[in-house]
Amino acid sequence: MDKKTFKKEERLCSKKVIEQMFAIGQSTLSFPIKAVYLNNSSHDEEVPLQAAFTVPKRLFKRAPKRNLLKRRMRESYRLNKEQLLGITDQLSVMFIYISKDELPYDKIDAAMKKAMIKIRKSLVKE
Repeated sequence: MDKKTFKKEERLCSKKVIEQMFAIGQSTLSFPIKAVYLNNSSHDEEVPLQAAFTVPKRLFKRAPKRNLLKRRMRESYRLNKEQLLGITDQLSVMFIYISKDELPYDKIDAAMKKAMIKIRKSLVKE
């Protein structure tokens, strides 16, 4: 993958996988981002890495703020996802924004990189 894209196939949409991720998956915290991930090698998807992004409505009542933060997380993920490629056959990750404040892109980007490094270390160690 030489292009830094985030295509529809790479988006995590399966409710079954998301439920499984929160039930038996692992998590890591890199403020302001919490990453919940699941190494599900038995999953039948052809895409090796799937991701989802969420910002709680409880913290940001207005949709434009939530959308802005999700956009910032997606952009950071798109530019840095090669750190997670090739670790396992199938990896599903959900990034959750947990800060009560709207942070600039550079802080979100630094937290996203740190979270990806933590995920990589925990999966390589296993």
